[in-house]
Amino acid sequence: MSNLIPMNNFIKVSFFSDMSIAAKTRHCQFPAMPRAALTGVIAKAMRRDEFFACYRETNGAVVALDKNGFCVTQ
Repeated sequence: MSNLIPMNNFIKVSFFSDMSIAAKTRHCQFPAMPRAALTGVIAKAMRRDEFFACYRETNGAVVALDKNGFCVTQ
């Protein structure tokens, strides 16, 4: 049995230094998990110069977070 996680079980997250698409610094993939857990993981993964992150949930909803993990899209 393999310990690999199927690619469709990952969430692509983009990080930004400002509230502009032009301020994108990078993107990473994280294993799919409940929103509360994923929010914490993303907030901890932000670098010193990154203040926002966003991703698309499996249902298509876009979620944007600030550096503290506060959801700024709802």
